[in-house]
Amino acid sequence: ALLDACLQPLMEVVSDSFEDPELFVPISVEQLALYAPPDERVWCHGTVTALSAGMFRSDLRIFNRDGSHCARITGLVSRSLRSPDLAGEMAGSLY
Repeated sequence: ALLDACLQPLMEVVSDSFEDPELFVPISVEQLALYAPPDERVWCHGTVTALSAGMFRSDLRIFNRDGSHCARITGLVSRSLRSPDLAGEMAGSLY
């Protein structure tokens, strides 16, 4: 749920870059660093570092309410469900 909440604003920005709305799913992470347990409420700073047809790469920094850094996700790759590679991989997994 935390990752989903952090990705929603980035996906909205990225979707605006395409003519047709896209639905993206995260498929890989280059690096995950945990510094402290997350609070019940956190805030996230996200940056899109690469954007191409059917995919985007982003970095996320997650902070607790007091501003302390609790996690960093680097190189998070998300692909469009319309991507031919991903669509083939997930064909039997979606209902």
